[in-house]
Amino acid sequence: MVYPGRNGSEHQERAGRTRLKSLLDLGEIPFYVGPCDSPSLPGLPNTLPFEIGVEDARIVQVPNPEVSRALAAAYAQGSMIGTPLAETGMGRRYADDFWSFLESYDFAGKRLLELGCGSGYLLHRLSQAGARCTGLEPGVQAQQASSHYGLEVIGDFFPSPHVEGPFDYVVHYCVLEHLEDPQAFLKAQVELLAPKGQILLAVPNVQPHLDAGDLSIFVHEHWSYFTPASLRQLLATVGLQTRRQVLSSYGGLVYLEASRGLEVVTANLEIAQLLSGWRRYFERGRAVLGDGCGVGVFPAVRLMNLISMLQLEACPRLFDDDPRLHGKFLPPLARAIEGRQDLLQSPVERLVLSSQAFGQQLREQLSQESALARTQLANL
Repeated sequence: MVYPGRNGSEHQERAGRTRLKSLLDLGEIPFYVGPCDSPSLPGLPNTLPFEIGVEDARIVQVPNPEVSRALAAAYAQGSMIGTPLAETGMGRRYADDFWSFLESYDFAGKRLLELGCGSGYLLHRLSQAGARCTGLEPGVQAQQASSHYGLEVIGDFFPSPHVEGPFDYVVHYCVLEHLEDPQAFLKAQVELLAPKGQILLAVPNVQPHLDAGDLSIFVHEHWSYFTPASLRQLLATVGLQTRRQVLSSYGGLVYLEASRGLEVVTANLEIAQLLSGWRRYFERGRAVLGDGCGVGVFPAVRLMNLISMLQLEACPRLFDDDPRLHGKFLPPLARAIEGRQDLLQSPVERLVLSSQAFGQQLREQLSQESALARTQLANL
């Protein structure tokens, strides 16, 4: 990990983006595009450079052509990190929580565009609420969404010449953070809005992670890392006024409604505090993970960056509650992901818990398991 000083304590500015400044170079970290069947990504690099920057009080990934090319290839393969909204499982819990935000809106008879609609489950629910729906999805999921739910889903990136406004609603769930130029993405949406049209969106809320110095949040597919304040500030720069903003009850997200309007928003970041927090996290990780022997981590994805950066003697055991991940790999880590039952049947000496959203709940559940009576639970 390279701290300011090696790459310039004055946070060097990047050509073409004068407000973008470098904060911290993480070196090579896993190029995570979802769980894999082997410890190596087919046709993609296992690791890529990652540099943290700041732009207008918004934490960003500093642009890198090598990363952009790899992402283009991953999206062409249908990459979808995180938990997609779905009819069952964890995806249903995420969908139900977002629906608790959406259900107060009158969708009946309204034209609605969902960007990045994935397999179409949310679009299906919006259609059931009476909206006249169009979905846009560049991945291979577009065909599945269209055939399974009988919806109009266009296989393309946004903006698309195949999409014509105006729309009463533009909806996107965990899409904005994936855009290298989120301003242009939002401006194109404004152009498609009806006079009283609204944008309804969700993004991960990184505020708790920044407060904790948590380096696990950084993945190459995310170009922006939003706090509630930095999200509102970005919207204001394109002529959008935040009308409603709430924190999710599940999954650590921010839900927001915006429409045309003027708003002055000031978001601030304490850079020295951020850098200090990241240092503490790195050193704490070194202490609790040791050499990796006799150690497990739960959930698996949250600590892949740190495990890779520390270059441990042995890869810790990897655990997760998501059955989609069981038996899968997180390249370049050589261990397959196990389930909670595997942990109970074959406990580790120390289990490192790393989830900001579910960590306390996870600790309470595991501390009550008699099979783990001799396992030390450590938080990170």
